[in-house]
Amino acid sequence: MKNLEKIKNNSWWITLVLVLFISLRQCGTNREISRIDKDLKVIRGSVDSIQGSLVTKEDMDRTMNTTMFNFLIYEDDFDKGKTSLSEIKSKIEK
Repeated sequence: MKNLEKIKNNSWWITLVLVLFISLRQCGTNREISRIDKDLKVIRGSVDSIQGSLVTKEDMDRTMNTTMFNFLIYEDDFDKGKTSLSEIKSKIEK
């Protein structure tokens, strides 16, 4: 019975300790959420900058077709003896 009275008399201390514990824990959680939000902003900025530089399928097809077409032209000229390898290299480097 005396223990129960001691708890009742000191209940405001217990309440204060619990409130302090909960508020400190909440501050830690808010700090972690803020850190995660900052990381997400950095990641979104990186993704947005990468998406602006991505090559579309049409760009890739156009570049591939142009490269293959130029290769076939140079190969045909080389097979017929019209062009030397150094001339082909200089045309490619242009």
